Amino acid sequence: MSDTPYQAPKSELEKEDTRSILGKISALEIKDTYVYSNRLQYLGVLFFIFGLILLVPFIVKANECISSTNCQPVNLVAMLLFSFFFLSSGYFCFKRSLVGKYTIAALCIPILFMFPIGTIAGFIGLRAIYKSPVLFGENKVTHNELKQFMSTAYN
Repeated sequence: MSDTPYQAPKSELEKEDTRSILGKISALEIKDTYVYSNRLQYLGVLFFIFGLILLVPFIVKANECISSTNCQPVNLVAMLLFSFFFLSSGYFCFKRSLVGKYTIAALCIPILFMFPIGTIAGFIGLRAIYKSPVLFGENKVTHNELKQFMSTAYN
């Protein structure tokens, strides 16, 4: 039965709790998922830093563009778009929605070619997305739930 008379009844998949998801996988897989969750958080911080670093040249270029007559707005738009893409991917690393999974993957693939830091970050991000699908989507396991489970399991 539904919670209120105005809601549609929930299916069995919607009723599934994250605790039951954690109960279905082994302790080793939970530990690996926790490690991948930590890596996604580190990647989110790195994406935020890259996004802020890209905002600085945008602001400097915008000030130069205002004071000069020969301005190239294409460069400004490109810097702003890349900065927004990095900042939104950093946000999605923490939010972990299904859209975020594809946004992070779309950003991790091109940064693989930015040797050495980008290669490491891109590999870590793609591996975390591939190896831990329970971290993304509607019935995701949050980092706090994993942290709580790890503290009760190993203490």
